[in-house]
Amino acid sequence: PASGNNIISEILTNNSFSAKTVTYQITLTTVGCSNSQSITVTVLPLPIVNAQNISSCSGGNIIFTPSNTADSTLLTWDTPLIVPAGSISGAQSMTIGKKSFTQQLINNTTQIAYAIYNVKTSANGCSGSNFSVTVQLLPTPVINKIGRAHV
Repeated sequence: PASGNNIISEILTNNSFSAKTVTYQITLTTVGCSNSQSITVTVLPLPIVNAQNISSCSGGNIIFTPSNTADSTLLTWDTPLIVPAGSISGAQSMTIGKKSFTQQLINNTTQIAYAIYNVKTSANGCSGSNFSVTVQLLPTPVINKIGRAHV
């Protein structure tokens, strides 16, 4: 039996939002006999999401759903970097893939605070690119204690 070592080795990239197929037509020949076969490869899209900047009031629901990416895109994220440290409560990581990034954050100060998340993407069982979500969290307005006025 004859054998060959011709190997198909290409890097296929799918920049669309849905699966695409590539068909290879292969002809095998040995000792004067040939056999043609088709091999079809499905190339799944990888999610690509740009960095996001979100501004919200303390206690508000923060929701971000990626658009213009694979329908099967899922997000996970690490516990964020809080600036200044300790100024925000409610920040959590998410290790189970979700369609949307969601958090409800409380600014415990009277100054603007930030939560900076590293978000990982995946689709169809393949890892995509990471991106950041920076949440600018505005403080709750408060009235300073007013003393008695002396006349």
